[in-house]
Amino acid sequence: MNLSERLARWRVDPRPVFVIDGVGAVTSAVLLGLVLPFGAERLGTTREALWTLAVFPLTYAAIDVACVVVGRSRSRTSLVAIAVLNAAYPLITASVLGRDGVALSALGAVYFVVECAIVIMLAGVELHLARRLA
Repeated sequence: MNLSERLARWRVDPRPVFVIDGVGAVTSAVLLGLVLPFGAERLGTTREALWTLAVFPLTYAAIDVACVVVGRSRSRTSLVAIAVLNAAYPLITASVLGRDGVALSALGAVYFVVECAIVIMLAGVELHLARRLA
């Protein structure tokens, strides 16, 4: 099944998008809060910056779970809200890292660029689906 077929299917029931978003958010939170702090100096950042950043995907995951459990996953407003939060994440990341005055290593730059690119793509899919929901 190609991407356009999946998107057409999710248009009817976007719950899988919230589940995918939630799993990704939990993964980011675990990496940022538990795994990466052990190698913070290799990334060119601080443990505190990583712990601060971990709060955001953890919050996003809670919102995703709430949308699915409470039944708001079929709501256009819920999709737009999580898409906007996801789109804001790269700005939040840059702000937190800039605030702490970190100079990312090449490894750190690659990690954050890839993470933010994935989040931006997901936000695009969420906005696309939100436009198609009635």
